[in-house]
Amino acid sequence: MAEFDQFRTDSFSKEEALLGLIVGAAAVDGEIDALEMREIMAVANRTYTLGPVSPDDFHRMKERVFGVLKAEGIAGLFARSALAIPEDMHEPFFATACDVLYADGQITAEETKYMEIMCKVLSVDPARAQAMVAVLAVKNRA
Repeated sequence: MAEFDQFRTDSFSKEEALLGLIVGAAAVDGEIDALEMREIMAVANRTYTLGPVSPDDFHRMKERVFGVLKAEGIAGLFARSALAIPEDMHEPFFATACDVLYADGQITAEETKYMEIMCKVLSVDPARAQAMVAVLAVKNRA
């Protein structure tokens, strides 16, 4: 990931990486609406990675992640996040971010592109990624 080297100086933790990935997913269409923000908070409460984080620590992480989004855009946020994700968490974090993309029940062209980039950068097998996305599409119709 040499193209991300400029972001190595201020690394994210694993927890910030997941939060950054899902915030990027929510913001990729140009805005984070109320439904997407509720989904971010729901993910934070139900995942093994973010669930144990204290409210104070979560607030600090959220401020940092949103600060990076504002200062460096989605590309910078994604790069910092991708660099900090342990290899064994590539697929779970990919699936979690895709779940946030489906929060509003539809996928835009920008969101599809974000999924494709995540799949490639995180080295998620395309067939496995398609299977995960298919399940999430069904899940989010309920």
